[in-house]
Amino acid sequence: MNNTLPYYLMVSFFAVLFIGLPSYGIYFYQTNTYDSNELEMAAYDYPVHSPSPHSTLNPENPGHCQGQVKTALAGHTSNQKTPLGFRFSVKTPSNYQASFPHPLLVVYAPSIGGSLMEKFVGLTRVATQTGYIIAYVDGKSLSLKSIVELGQVPLEIANHWCINPQRIYFTGHSDGGTVSSALVFLEESPVTPRAIAPSAAGINGQEFEKMQCPIPTSIMVMHNKDDSHFPGFGQQAANWWAQCNQCDTTFSPTDTEQCVRYDNCPSNIETLYCEGQGGHIRWPRLNQEMIRFFERNASTDL
Repeated sequence: MNNTLPYYLMVSFFAVLFIGLPSYGIYFYQTNTYDSNELEMAAYDYPVHSPSPHSTLNPENPGHCQGQVKTALAGHTSNQKTPLGFRFSVKTPSNYQASFPHPLLVVYAPSIGGSLMEKFVGLTRVATQTGYIIAYVDGKSLSLKSIVELGQVPLEIANHWCINPQRIYFTGHSDGGTVSSALVFLEESPVTPRAIAPSAAGINGQEFEKMQCPIPTSIMVMHNKDDSHFPGFGQQAANWWAQCNQCDTTFSPTDTEQCVRYDNCPSNIETLYCEGQGGHIRWPRLNQEMIRFFERNASTDL
């Protein structure tokens, strides 16, 4: 018996291996990442009279960012580390002013590096042109210890850049969405964000029910309809957050087709659920809507 594959099968096999798979990989990368224009740092139209933050990240350090200039420079600063060595990079508005208290957006990655996460979410331009400092954090295996350490990133950034501690926001995808959520409800969390926008987070309703509600926190839950990795987790999460945020269980349409808003939340709290098309690996591409959500949650008055 001849065990040799027919010639045409061998040709087909190697064609798929050396042409088909790389071509699919290129297509997959191109369709799931943003082009370079969205990765550029934009200039921000700073107000003539800069506001001052009224509270601090660290209560032992009153007057944070008041009457002093932070030493970090404008632009892209890579290879930053938390105390345990977790890596992140920072990008500022291209015309960064070191005495102005900026809102901070921290982007938590799944099991990928922060630089690839930047290409995946494409938030740099829209964030910096709105005045945000944005940080991309490398992914880490999840544990209580690692999540708490990831929460150190805003504190590390505030040591070198001028940050408004009342305007700290989290987002992230998959494990990064889980981190964004956990840093709100974990008692061990070192910092409290003003609002979060987790995507494709891996916490279901049963797991949420074991958690104690945190203080009401504005949230934009994003979860794709065809996510087979965490099916239905987004709606379950949104329902739990709505309950914790003291909203009704009913919701109403918004100006964004993919999003609904839970009814009768407290006056300074929003609870949104946004469901897009695609599977688990696809970023929902609601960047403008996310920044507008954060901007609406810039203070205690909506």
